[in-house]
Amino acid sequence: MVNKAVDADFDKEGLSLKFQADQLMPVQTKSETEIGEIYLWRAVITQALQDAGSNDKKKEMRIKRAKAIAWLHSDSEDFNEVCMYADMTPSYVKRKAKEAIKRGCKWRRDPGYKSFLPAEPKRSRGRPRKLNIG
Repeated sequence: MVNKAVDADFDKEGLSLKFQADQLMPVQTKSETEIGEIYLWRAVITQALQDAGSNDKKKEMRIKRAKAIAWLHSDSEDFNEVCMYADMTPSYVKRKAKEAIKRGCKWRRDPGYKSFLPAEPKRSRGRPRKLNIG
């Protein structure tokens, strides 16, 4: 999905709103405080994802994991409010959470992961070469 903002002018209110293509939530110009609050609520969602992806065998952590998964799949007022404060739609968060849980909420690559990107060129030792410019 495209992750670019699209401008849409609304003459009634005199606002120029932007819609994130992947979130479909209006994004207005926000103050630093509002942006900080958005990041705080997104951290709540991130913590729920981390709890959902926990492989800890302790009973307390298994319970926490089950609660996090249930919350991420719920239509509760609490979940919807957190998504609203995080400036994300609940359907977007649910879809992304479902994808993350399906792959085990991995935050790091497995050991021995081979990237499809070409390796960086090796740096030669010694003096850098002079460039012949015009």
